Parts: sequence; C-alpha cells; structure tokens
Amino acid sequence: MTYKTAGYGLILVLAANVAGAETLTFAPAEGSERSYRVEISVRSVEPDSQTVPLDPERVSFLARIRAAERDGDNVDLTLSPLWLKTRLGSQTMTTAAPLPDRVRQGFEAGFGARLDLATGRLGEVRPLGETEGPAPMLGGLREQFAAAFPPVPIELAEGWSTTIPEYGGVRDVTITVDHLTADRVFLRYEGEDFIARLAGLVVVDRDEGWVERAAITTDRRLVPGTDENGSLRETLAIAPRGYPVTVHADNSMRPAEWRDMPERIEPPAPLASEAEVFPGAPGRLVEDFGGLRLEFDHRAAQWRNIGRFALSDLRLFAGDRALDVPLTAEPPLTLPNWRDPEGVPQISRSLLDATTLRDVSQDLEAATELRADLDWYPVAPFVMSLVPDETGHAEASRDGARAELAPAPEGYVLTLSGAERDVFSWALPEGSGAQGMIFAGDRGPDWLTPGESLARRIASPDYSAIRVLLRMEAPPEELTVRVDRYAEAPAASREMRFLTEEGRRLDPDTAPERQPLFRDGPPPAPDEVAPEGLESGALRLPLAPAQAAHCTASLVPPATEGAETLVFVRRKAEDADVLELQTGDGQRRHFYGLGSREVTLSCDATLAWTGAGVQPSPDRPWRIDPAALDIADGMTVAELTEQLRFVDAQGVPLALSAPGGGVLSPDASIREAMFPDGTLRVAGTPAKILRAELTPEPLSRSFAVRFPDLPVPEAAAQ
Repeated sequence: MTYKTAGYGLILVLAANVAGAETLTFAPAEGSERSYRVEISVRSVEPDSQTVPLDPERVSFLARIRAAERDGDNVDLTLSPLWLKTRLGSQTMTTAAPLPDRVRQGFEAGFGARLDLATGRLGEVRPLGETEGPAPMLGGLREQFAAAFPPVPIELAEGWSTTIPEYGGVRDVTITVDHLTADRVFLRYEGEDFIARLAGLVVVDRDEGWVERAAITTDRRLVPGTDENGSLRETLAIAPRGYPVTVHADNSMRPAEWRDMPERIEPPAPLASEAEVFPGAPGRLVEDFGGLRLEFDHRAAQWRNIGRFALSDLRLFAGDRALDVPLTAEPPLTLPNWRDPEGVPQISRSLLDATTLRDVSQDLEAATELRADLDWYPVAPFVMSLVPDETGHAEASRDGARAELAPAPEGYVLTLSGAERDVFSWALPEGSGAQGMIFAGDRGPDWLTPGESLARRIASPDYSAIRVLLRMEAPPEELTVRVDRYAEAPAASREMRFLTEEGRRLDPDTAPERQPLFRDGPPPAPDEVAPEGLESGALRLPLAPAQAAHCTASLVPPATEGAETLVFVRRKAEDADVLELQTGDGQRRHFYGLGSREVTLSCDATLAWTGAGVQPSPDRPWRIDPAALDIADGMTVAELTEQLRFVDAQGVPLALSAPGGGVLSPDASIREAMFPDGTLRVAGTPAKILRAELTPEPLSRSFAVRFPDLPVPEAAAQ
C-alpha cells in the first residue's frame, strides 16, 4: 500500500506545456525540475456492519522530479524521494528513522522512466541504483505514471473539454479547462465507470507544463458495479515544496455527517497587542504522532483576534551544538487552550517533520531546542449580516468578501469567498437548531465527503471559498458572517526558542516544573504536633528529622504487651521522622484495649526555620549557588533539606529539580543534583530560602489518648 500510494503522489506532477499558441503539452527543458509536498489519505467505506474496515492510511512525502535528458520526442524523468512518512492506524514509519538498508538505498537512488512526448506513453519504471525494487512497487509506479499523465494536448480555452479512455484506473475521464490565467491553467477531472469514479482539480504551470497543484479523489468499489459492499477511497493533494498554505488530503477521514451549527461568533474586538501575542518564555517542542509539535502561548483574550503566524529558518540544537536535521513545519494554528483557560487562554501549535532520508533518530533524541523565526500577521476582522427575503435569498459583500444564502435541496446553502487567506465563521440565531456540512467552494460531485471536498481548495482558483450546506426548515431571520483578514506583511518578527522536556529542564532561564518537597505538607512544628494512627491502634508523633533527633516520648502509665514493655522508637517515614509506640523487640506496632493514657513529648531543643543569609536571585530565583549557601557536594539531598528549605510565595517548601528528570532520591548526593552550569535548581519559583535553627529551649507537651478496643470479628466482618 505504501509504495503504491507514494508512487501515485509522485506521478501527478506532469501535465502539458505550450507547444503552440493555443495548445498545452508537456515539453520540459533538459534539467528542469520541481519539488513537491504530497499528502495522501486512504480509507475504506463500509455501507454495512458486515464489512471489516481497513485501518486508515496517511502518506506524507517530499519528492523532486527532474527532466534528466531529452532525445527528440523522448524525455527521461527521474523521481527522487526526499522524505516519506506513512501512518497506518496507530503505526508510523518515516525515512528519518531506522530503515532496512535496501529500502534506504533504493530511495536515495530514486527511480526513472522514459516518456514519449508525442504519444504520452510512459516506459517501464526502473530503479536508478543497484537495489532491485519489488515488482508490485515498480508496477504500481508504472501504472500511476501512465494514468496520471494526460494523453492528449490541452487547448487553452475556458470550457474546452475532452474525454480520455482511462485515467487513474477509471475509464472515460473528462478533462475540462475551468479557468485560465497568464501563467496557469485550472483543469477539472471527472469520470465514473462500473469499477471506480474519480474527481479532481489540477493546476498546470504554463511556463514548462509542470503540474503545480492538484487534488484528486478516487473511489474504487470493492464489488464492481455496486456500492453495497463498500469501496476504497483515496485522496491526494499536491503543492510545491514550501507552499505557504497547509496541504492536506482527506483531513477528517470521516463520512459525511451533519453537525450543529454555531449560534455565536467571536466579536471583532479587542485585537491582540504585540505584547499579548509573543510569549515572554520559550515555547515547547514535543513528540506528536511520529513527528514533532511546537507550541507557544498567548495572553490575548480571544484566539480569533490574535492573527496568523509563519515559521521559517528552523534549526535544531543539542545544547549549543547545531544538528544537521532538515525540518518542515505547517503554518501554526491558533486555538483556545482548553486545558488551562485560566492560566494561558490561547495557544498556537504547528506540526513538524524531519524531512530526510537519513536516520536522524539519535539527533532528535539528543535535541534540546528548536530555534525559528516567527512572523506575526495581525488580523483585521469585520462582520457582514445577511437578512433573507421571503424566498430565502440574501447577499452581502464588503472589502472584496462576499456571502450569499440561497435555498438548496438540503435546506439552504451559504457560499462564502474573499481574499486568498480570508477565514470565515458564522452564526445563526439562538435556538435555530441548524445543522450543516462544510465543503470547498468548488464542491465537486455529490459523492465527495466534506473532507475530500475541502482538499480541493489547494487546486482551486479561489482558495478561500467554502460552501456550507444548512439543514433547517425555514431561513433564519438573520445570519452573521465574520471575515478574518490578515495583514499582507508581518507587523513583527521574533527569533523563538522551543524547548524539549530536557531542554526546559536544563535551560537556566526556564523555571522548572513545580514540585512540592512534601506530598501532604511539611512535618509539624513541635508545638503543633498531634498523635496519629489511634484509629488502627497505632500511636505516632511526626516531627522534622532535625527536631526528632532532640525529642523523646513516653506513655503514662507505662504499658506492656506480654513480657515486652511498650516504648517509643524513632523511625523514618515518607515526609518526616516519627516517634512510634512499639514493643521493645519491635515486633508489634498496633495495640488495643489499653484504654485511656497520657503521652508526654519532651524535647531538649526547639527547631525553627528562619531566613537564610542568601536569598533567591530576583531574575532566576530557581538557580541556587551551592557555595553561597555552604552546601558541600558530598551531602545527600536529605541532609540538605533538613538544613535548608526553598519556599514559594504560598509558603510551600519546594523539592530540588533532577538534572536527568524524574525525582531525586533522598540518598542522592548533591553532586548528582548539580546541573551542568554548577548550580542546583529548585523545582518551582522560590520566594525565600529558610535555614533550620536549633535553640537550646526545652519543650514538653502532654496528650490524652485512648486506645480502641479489640475489634469483634463479627463486627469487623460487617
């Protein structure tokens, strides 16, 4: 499947070139080449529950196609894959990860085929290297080349059409010239037979005849002549490498379904300021579906009023070492941050891929940050209102944007168009209960799903145009449309840093993730301690380790268990030391039927936490200089936290951050907790540093306690 679909994308880069004043045929100059970004989606359509669905497949790749040599009416074409990623179900394969040597060598060498320009016949596809390609792969490439290349010249006249015997495995496909510009021809492909049907848009560059952009969907029936047993749907989208608009095939991979339509739109004010748009801290770089995802935060009130972004000059680093990893990024998408709307209301995300045939998995694992240039294009939104007449028609236009509402078989259709990058949103009156489906402005045939139709926008003369089918019994009293129009030039640019988890942990300018030192709060001071565990027949007094070392406890009157006297023994617990009542041999810790007793706690010194002589730095308070606080690198973490506490603005003691991630063991040495720059890092943002001080002030406290009676078995069973 992967080889066939990859070949399908590579092939659709050829069409026709100008041979005469009114005709377009393919005749590239020797050495002419194009590089493309290709997206393919493959999924099964199951009309009944008896059909087992196939896992959906997505293929993404970059390819360079070159007219290597001309020999009269023949041209040798070379196909060089530059990168490929396939996602089949939950599994992802990419050429940037480990691959069998024969596969990588075959990709690096590429493939070739001879094209007869006079007849449109493509010869056998052959590997250009020493590695032999599997017959199914080469056969698939051959078929896809032959099917994708128009066998007839294209006359340069709008409305001209011709029917070719076969294209993409579909018989009798009609090619129509939809639109002409000075440098491009916009073509429509449509065909259907008893085996399959096809619909596509193709944009041809009139300079040399290369296909510039294309979007083609093919539906192959599992049982010829009937849709009863389902079909296999494949959508391909192609655009030049680095095209500034996101290239996607069937992005939803879902069947056509009606969805509730919005009843409100974001108001066009207030617009975001530059300070709200650009984060003060680095962004994040995380793994995502076999690739990478970068994200950064915004403090703006409304996500639609932020604007759009463009990324360029992406560079990956491991510390200060630059990594030779080519990257490509989708245009960032800004959305509300549903995970943390109070802290960071809006967030922008972009998917990245390492686009190479080399195994760069070790580089990606070592990476600590991505640096990139981020351009910000502010948005200038405006609103149009449509008030339908008695026939259900309404129109509105403003600044080159147009909205039209009209009756349709489903109910009504809302058609929107504008400048190339305009983005539309709309709202119907509250309680209207309208449902809708969104298609491209050039919807294509009715059998296309919304996702398949929207893929066609990449090859449409009007990229912004969409068509919204509305299912409702009567036209709305009013329909509001918001148009988001972006500045043509960036208003501001920044070099941004996006840190990996390790990069954030090692970065001295980034506050480590907050981690309290104690799970349930610090041990109580001696004047606040209270007995614990009596409900289960135990008796414990929790104290800070430095305090517990100066305290003893006794039971009055004394008690015994058999021949053993009950005594208090000091032992370590999770967040404290405890003085715990035990038998003298340490075998028992739970006692019943002792009735009422008195516990006395006696300490010959009192522990207090006072401000240390050195306090956190105002600019990077999480960085701690061990020498300034007399912290010896041979100490353990437990010994340090018994002497020093780093507390945040809420008074919560914070743990130390681990250079390697995770949690530092109390037995770890300070040397193990040291970061490469020689500092310790507090896990959070400390406001104060406190030091333990023992004063020779004795303390004595008494507690009245009552031990429970021995449980009755019958009662315990209840």
